[in-house]
Amino acid sequence: MKTKKQNHDDELNYLEFELREQYMMFGKKILDYVNNEQIQIDKTLNRIIEEKKCKILEEAYIQCHKCMTLNTNDSNYCKWCGTPLDKQEETENELKENESQSSK
Repeated sequence: MKTKKQNHDDELNYLEFELREQYMMFGKKILDYVNNEQIQIDKTLNRIIEEKKCKILEEAYIQCHKCMTLNTNDSNYCKWCGTPLDKQEETENELKENESQSSK
């Protein structure tokens, strides 16, 4: 026959086991939620990157090499981070393209 102390110990052990199980299930649900949200965030970021690439190709923008922000061609500094925009490199690339097209 169990004593009251043993009954309390058994009940306490059972309750602690149940609590651990609940925490583990809750933790698993949180991890699943975070993973699903990260997938959605990654998809959105990829869409933003693709849209920015299209915008660069379609319009006359300079992309900041530091933060990837699109700036108008007449900008000297990035509107987001203030980094000087290197227009000389783009001008040289345009000249090379023009030279290759004119030699054809």
